[in-house]
Amino acid sequence: MPLVAGLAELQPWVDQWHSEIDPAYGLSLAAFCREQLIARAAQVGKTTAELAAWRPAAPTRGRPSLKSTSST
Repeated sequence: MPLVAGLAELQPWVDQWHSEIDPAYGLSLAAFCREQLIARAAQVGKTTAELAAWRPAAPTRGRPSLKSTSST
């Protein structure tokens, strides 16, 4: 999910800078990336809107508390 959300976040820039047909590949790299994004979003069962709204869990700070398993 994080990787696909990252692809969705980058897609507007890919559209902006790579929308022309690349002569080496014969297609628009932006269109190719969009197709890949849609396919990967379907794999994780999310829409592009859900991917845009996704945020990672907040990091925890400090050490976890130790739970004693032995009785003293």
